[in-house]
Amino acid sequence: MGCKVSVVIPFLNGIQYLPACVRSVQAQTLQEIEIILVDDGSTDGAGELADELAQADARIRVIHQENRGLAGARNTGIRAACGDYIGFVDADDLIGPQMYEKLYSTAETLSCELVTCGCRSFADDGRQGRHTVPAFPLCTRLTPEQIREEMPRLVHDGSLTYVWRRLYAASLFREKGILFEEKLRICEDATFCMECLLRADGVAAIPDCLYFYRYVPTSLIRSKKYTPHMTPSMLLQYEIKKTLSQAYLADSMPQMMASLAEYTYRHISRLIFNNLFRKPDKRYREFRAAVRAPIFREMFRWFDLNAHRSKSLDWLLFRCVQLHLYFPAYCIGKRVFGKDN
Repeated sequence: MGCKVSVVIPFLNGIQYLPACVRSVQAQTLQEIEIILVDDGSTDGAGELADELAQADARIRVIHQENRGLAGARNTGIRAACGDYIGFVDADDLIGPQMYEKLYSTAETLSCELVTCGCRSFADDGRQGRHTVPAFPLCTRLTPEQIREEMPRLVHDGSLTYVWRRLYAASLFREKGILFEEKLRICEDATFCMECLLRADGVAAIPDCLYFYRYVPTSLIRSKKYTPHMTPSMLLQYEIKKTLSQAYLADSMPQMMASLAEYTYRHISRLIFNNLFRKPDKRYREFRAAVRAPIFREMFRWFDLNAHRSKSLDWLLFRCVQLHLYFPAYCIGKRVFGKDN
């Protein structure tokens, strides 16, 4: 019996979550699946546990490798996959039993290379978040032209994340050569999803809530510890998005640049600043280098900061950066973003 879907589960430690995650994939109503566990250098025994799980289920394969980051682990899974379609599950998350049957059926029925579903967050104490529905027209096939028309809105809304709520035709990787950018150690999913959407021959979405992602307060995005690769990853992901826009969205570049600029102002810049001021020692050089990067210069070109004028210190921070008053901006940033450190 052929393999319809390869499910790639990368993990680095997290031994307490891995068994439940794997069980939820094993329970899929779609029987023709393989489960690829990619051990990205675990040191807590999770790798050995994965080997035990594989001994009990012939559908499971385990790949052990030195730590390459989440993007590198997913790429390893992509290269090893045998399925007609590939899905990704994070090792601390869970999926509903019909997830891959419904996504696969939709992909085949509508002749799509990418299908996405709804998702919901949950916490270890049992609390659940709201059901997030895909930001696409539902239960219909979107052509490549329609996806390109939607892209400025998807960037503006932050809808390019969540690589795990989607099913991808293996042709996107085997024939079109799409992979995760391994230089991105954070937010690698946004550029990957953007490229897949732009290059897919048909995209569809279903409203069903089939993926459940665990809220982890110590994740890289939420952690209060300084992350050295945060700033370079954020700057690189912007450049990749811009390059993809130039290649596939030449006719709508003004709208795309405006969307990228506003998303930078409302989200990416906050991630950069929050991280820069998490460490008590002086980070002025890194701050100055970041705010002089193209991502900020182009933000001020395409986003009207004065239209959002306020008396808040964070607005004043951006205004100082716009005026090249970097040290005053840095001092304000320490007060705004460093107050909890």
